Amino acid sequence: MRGSYSFADKAAFCDRARCDAHFGFPLPNRERVFSISVNENGCLKRDTLLTPVPTGYLGNAVAYCMIKKESQDAWIWDERYHFSRRISRIPSIAMAQREFARLLGEKRLMKVHDLAVARGLDPRHKTGKRPDIAAFMPGREPEWRFIEVKRVETGDLLHDKQARWLRLLAEVFGRDSAILLTLDIVP
Repeated sequence: MRGSYSFADKAAFCDRARCDAHFGFPLPNRERVFSISVNENGCLKRDTLLTPVPTGYLGNAVAYCMIKKESQDAWIWDERYHFSRRISRIPSIAMAQREFARLLGEKRLMKVHDLAVARGLDPRHKTGKRPDIAAFMPGREPEWRFIEVKRVETGDLLHDKQARWLRLLAEVFGRDSAILLTLDIVP
């Protein structure tokens, strides 16, 4: 899948005063967005008033907007999902994982977990090269999408473990559920 963002998007992303409005934050149904880059008000998170939004979040912000444009009632997880029964002690992460597991279902959760372990992938931790974003889009085809975001301008390439995760998820959820989203910058 291909997408794009502009120099104007990039400039707005780095401008605290314009960023949220430019990208449409808070997103519709913000209680369904579980993200390390989005705060409790549904806006892009900043550690302090002087800290700009980390540039690694730009691709995810563009992807969130693409998902919500297609399905406002979509559920979105980035970095706050994993394929195991383990629940974090951090309340916001625990809540996100419980919702992920509930919507995914125990059978599929454990199927992905067991396949990942058998293939040398780590299904339990928030990292481990799993796709950047998991999205559940009720009533859409496919309902589940696992999205690895790559920005062409940064030279970020698909790693072997990321490709293996996408193949595994395509096997379980269907080919169209595993997405490599390549974002180009356009004038």
